[in-house]
Amino acid sequence: MIDAKAIEEFARQGKRIRDEDTIATLAKAEYVRWVDAVKAWLEGNHSGLGGEWASLGYSGLSTSVTDALNESMWTTFRSRVNSRIDWLEKLPGRLQSQTSPPPAPAPARIDEGRIDELRQIQSNDFDLRRLIRLCEEINICVDNRCYLAVAALIRALLDHVPPVFGKGSFTQVANNYGRKSFKKNTLHLENSARNIADDHLHRQIGQRESLPTFQQVNFFTDLDVLLAEIIRILR
Repeated sequence: MIDAKAIEEFARQGKRIRDEDTIATLAKAEYVRWVDAVKAWLEGNHSGLGGEWASLGYSGLSTSVTDALNESMWTTFRSRVNSRIDWLEKLPGRLQSQTSPPPAPAPARIDEGRIDELRQIQSNDFDLRRLIRLCEEINICVDNRCYLAVAALIRALLDHVPPVFGKGSFTQVANNYGRKSFKKNTLHLENSARNIADDHLHRQIGQRESLPTFQQVNFFTDLDVLLAEIIRILR
């Protein structure tokens, strides 16, 4: 927990020490007490920062009679107090950044590298512009949490690609194309992704609704396997 009020009070004390019109002996003593008080508080509340605070330097004040009226000495003193005040005023922000939870990982989506691979394909048999745009729009909808649209676009993509595999429907692709491991992915798309999309596309309005979450439309591992095979075929 960040005790902003305590930090503000320490900074206020430093400004009072800096601006006080007093003799060097008293100013030096107050400076030392202030530095020690802050160091003790830091070591009790924010382990590791006490050493950094202590390293900011001593007062620079001399208590000898000959130096008592030395203006450059007082300038150095005020500069060092200002450095410590500045350190304190920046401390809440530093502590906040250390205690903030890490950013949530980006949701799964169609890998941009896959889309780039599709763009690079020059095929005499198939125009890939619609497939590429479907991929792009799926990602746009994921980024904007438009999960009804994600479900519909995934279904549209499945209906769009069967000719690449020499099939007339995605059901034929899922049941009759490729190795066992590939079929596992395409059957998941056929049996789960398609059914979820159909439910959202054809459900009529009712008294109560439940909207899809990202988890419900997260078929991106299966889609990546499908797109990788399309790229392999058309290269």
